[in-house]
Amino acid sequence: MRRFSETLGAVVVLYLLTFALQVGTFTVIYPPLAAWLGVTGAQLVGFVIAQGIATTVNFIVQRGLIFRAR
Repeated sequence: MRRFSETLGAVVVLYLLTFALQVGTFTVIYPPLAAWLGVTGAQLVGFVIAQGIATTVNFIVQRGLIFRAR
């Protein structure tokens, strides 16, 4: 049972960090994108870039650290 709790805790922490990474990335890249693409374009492109980065980091951490072969 202890292993389940450790894994669950690691996943919760990872999801919180992934959320912060996504929001932080969007916050940083949105202003220059808005100046270049306008509001709608910046929202779309900024979301896709930020979500792509967050998803990639999430996958790598889950694959390499949380659910590695035992």
